[in-house]
Amino acid sequence: MIFRPIALILAVAFAAFSVGQDHDRDLSDLPPLVRKSVLANRTAKYSGVRTVQFKHGPDRVSHIEYVLKNGIKTRIEFPDDSKYKGQIIVDDGHQRLHYFPDRNEIDQEPAHVHETHPMAKMVPDGDRMRPKLTREITDGGILAGWSTQVVIVSDPHGNVVQKMWIEPNSGVVLKRVLFDEVGTQVGYFEFSKINFNPTFAAGDFRIDRKGAVVVTPTMEANRLAAKSGLSAVNVPQSSGFLLENSRTIHPDNTDVLAQTYVGDTGRFTLFQLRGDVNQTRLQRFAHGRLSTYTWRRGGESFALVGDLSGDKLREIARLLGDSSAP
Repeated sequence: MIFRPIALILAVAFAAFSVGQDHDRDLSDLPPLVRKSVLANRTAKYSGVRTVQFKHGPDRVSHIEYVLKNGIKTRIEFPDDSKYKGQIIVDDGHQRLHYFPDRNEIDQEPAHVHETHPMAKMVPDGDRMRPKLTREITDGGILAGWSTQVVIVSDPHGNVVQKMWIEPNSGVVLKRVLFDEVGTQVGYFEFSKINFNPTFAAGDFRIDRKGAVVVTPTMEANRLAAKSGLSAVNVPQSSGFLLENSRTIHPDNTDVLAQTYVGDTGRFTLFQLRGDVNQTRLQRFAHGRLSTYTWRRGGESFALVGDLSGDKLREIARLLGDSSAP
């Protein structure tokens, strides 16, 4: 069974943190433990075993990962009895490669440097202020043989957003639990074993498979578009954004191509389908916190949703051929 991109987005992405742009941000307002945890994402070294679970529709799906981390470099493998057996994911800080043995292909993505450490949300980002979160730090007990402290993050109304169990000497997060708006657990990871003094081999953070086809994000997006009978539409790199991943979703039994782009100023998703955009579903997806912009062209509908300004989304729409964008 192939480890599909939707699982990568929902599970591995939230589990394997990277500081990215927050590495250079002023973190002085954060408690020492949290500050150490943010910085550890670029400096920590370990090998370990962790369980990842996420809620996908009505189901909760879990799997086990073998993880190597050397600073900004990460390698993820899967046990022999896993449905993802043989797949290997390597992120070297410059690009992310995902090897699929079933199709002898290597999916290439930008490095996940834009997936910031969760606590960075409490730090001002230029002129934009992220929602103010509060935190409580208390004893977290023993995890994977190590003492931890748990950081409980809540919104301004006291609703718990996430919990993180941090090993205080290294700053490494050994467990993280995410909750939705009504307090339902929607995902978590937890290390059952971790070694802070690992031995690395020269090729641990490379994928070199002769004969394998390297599939770029644009190639994958165009492949999915053709399969759904959609036109090939991609945001140019000159926009300052890179295509991170693509996937096809099926709300209301309709094929919708979703392309996620990342850049220094934020991220957005481009949705494309035949027929009209369900505005109610779109606003629910945006949660009232993200900007949206929609348009139609040649029998297809497009929607941009992201943590960018409305003006920036309209600028991107113009790059994609929306002549009506003001």
